[in-house]
Amino acid sequence: MVFTNFQEHKLIILFVLFFFFVVIIFLGFFKKKKKTTENSQKKNQKLVPRSLTLESVGLKIEYVERGETHDTTIVFIHGYTDSWFSFSRVMKFMDNENYHCIYLTLRGHGNSGRTEDYEIRSFADDVANFMNQKGIEKAILVGHSMGTFISQRVAITHPEKVESLVLIGSAASCNKNPVLSGLNSDVQKLEDPIDREFVSEFQTSTVASKLPDKFMNRIIDESLKLNSDTWKKTLSGLIKCDYQSQLKEMNKQVLILWGDKDEVFPEDDQKILNEVLDQSMLKVYKNTGHGLHWEKPEKFVKDLTHFIQKTKKDK
Repeated sequence: MVFTNFQEHKLIILFVLFFFFVVIIFLGFFKKKKKTTENSQKKNQKLVPRSLTLESVGLKIEYVERGETHDTTIVFIHGYTDSWFSFSRVMKFMDNENYHCIYLTLRGHGNSGRTEDYEIRSFADDVANFMNQKGIEKAILVGHSMGTFISQRVAITHPEKVESLVLIGSAASCNKNPVLSGLNSDVQKLEDPIDREFVSEFQTSTVASKLPDKFMNRIIDESLKLNSDTWKKTLSGLIKCDYQSQLKEMNKQVLILWGDKDEVFPEDDQKILNEVLDQSMLKVYKNTGHGLHWEKPEKFVKDLTHFIQKTKKDK
């Protein structure tokens, strides 16, 4: 009798364990399927850029928005003659992170509206006004090249809108940069239509390694959307930038990312930028050029998310 009861209890225990095992397997499968579905939806979503008309200036701003349900907002700001597509290689890695990401296309670039004003201060005001209209109280600004100077300007003139900064291929000033001065001499001679070979040489000079032809062709196509007037006025505004004195007063945490093969902003520029900023950290990417987020997008996302997590812990 005792033996029979023991056998019955044993069978019950085995049945209960089996039941819980099946439930755990089912929940794991459901969660994985749900995550796969969400990622699939994100991938389909990013293929269709949106647009918003800035009420302050009446300009249409093109953008891609991802992860709207998440609390922490990151605004990505591209470089000279680029568009939101500059961060396309980053998107698939950011999609696995829990952040609200906005990839902007600046005025006069990509499919955003055209104007006569391409000063850095106007680009910066557009970013702040865009955030206001979207109801974004604060954001982490991630800028590349010209986008870093726009990010700096936002942090200087609209500090309440900026959580922290990530600067890719940057400096504290542009007004004495020989590479930009040389480029400006060529750009001021441009006429419409812009020569594709000129754009190709310009864009390929910013990377140290071979990138997929499909990606680079699209980058070139995006740059060709700008007319010669926009090329000229935008670069003229950029080379006047000098925020060295204002950056000394900035009270923001900043991550500086630089490729050691960057031919636009050399190592000395990084040292100066790192010194003038009170709360900055410099990270160097080996054998990488000016467009490090193009060349090493996965590593870039890891460094970005680590920086965000660290700054939150430090608060």
